Amino acid sequence: MGISKLHQYLVYLIGPDRENEAQVATTVHRAVEKLCEASGLTMDGFLNLYGIRGEYRRKAMAVKARRIPDIGCLAQCLRKMKMPAGMLVDFEHWFVPWDSWVPNAPVLAVLGHRDVPVSSSLRGICSRVMGERDSEALARLRDVLRERAEVVIVGHRESVSLDLDRVGAEARLDKYCKDNKGGAVIVIGSPFRNPLADPIARRIMEGAPAAELPARFRWHFPAQKSDHYLIEPGVCEPPEAGIRLRGHGKTTFRRTTDEMIMSDARAKGELGPKETLGPYEDAGILMMNVNLDPMLILCAGHGGCATVASVLGLGETMYVEHCLESIHDGLVLGQLFQPVVVTLNKPSLAPIDDFGFDNRYDNGWRFPFAEK
Repeated sequence: MGISKLHQYLVYLIGPDRENEAQVATTVHRAVEKLCEASGLTMDGFLNLYGIRGEYRRKAMAVKARRIPDIGCLAQCLRKMKMPAGMLVDFEHWFVPWDSWVPNAPVLAVLGHRDVPVSSSLRGICSRVMGERDSEALARLRDVLRERAEVVIVGHRESVSLDLDRVGAEARLDKYCKDNKGGAVIVIGSPFRNPLADPIARRIMEGAPAAELPARFRWHFPAQKSDHYLIEPGVCEPPEAGIRLRGHGKTTFRRTTDEMIMSDARAKGELGPKETLGPYEDAGILMMNVNLDPMLILCAGHGGCATVASVLGLGETMYVEHCLESIHDGLVLGQLFQPVVVTLNKPSLAPIDDFGFDNRYDNGWRFPFAEK
């Protein structure tokens, strides 16, 4: 009797030289764990239910080693437990850097906060306030990593004061890196929203001079510090705010400033039931270095929507892998530096940050270089 179609399919997935064995083993065992959860049983209880505990444990799957000793035995076990074929086609986490990710490795997300007095009567007591878009970015980060990589879980969140100076920011990043060896540190927000943005960007680029970066932010008001790594020195005109690629004379990817949007709101006067202000522009940068331990990631937007889009960029696993395995713009293998551009709208005339992606333009954001 020939081998079953499921056996053939597993052989195909694993590859002729077993080059994908670790990834397939992780995918299959995670799918088995999902069936266990759905049945309300422990792993051993679930395997005993189908009479395959010994086969699965001894021959079909070496979980810790991420190996499949006997592919035929694994195929038989999966048939007996009636594993849906769709659960075996979870390719997202096969791409770099998630292909070699160790389950339960530590992941830390870092946001910036501002200390705001609780009230005038409670002197000396402050609340830590984070931007709404940064908080949304954190929620999206958890969703993206869970949906795309699944083995990657944001286990901790820290916030740092916007008043932290460069020395303090470097020290804090040192601590975070030391505490998260074998995992990842992810900073959310631009240098204006997170004092760790510049230090982590410098480490991602392994100390490359700021003038040699593929792109930098441009702001239409003075920077808080004179030595920002990701921000060009000086002040640009408001229509030129955004991101300028190295060697470009004018701003390459623009951000419509809040002042320009609120000027539109005042001129508009009122909105219809389904009417919005816009479309407007925003831009951000997604940076990674997977050669370092821990892996370092920066999701930085000129405006808040671009910060969210930079986080969503992590979910574009095929494109991220392509960038990490390409050499361009002075980057080395394992480094990523990608602008993101956003089309957004404002659903109200109120002077608040209620901006959102304008879904009339595909999904409202994109990697501009992915189209080339």
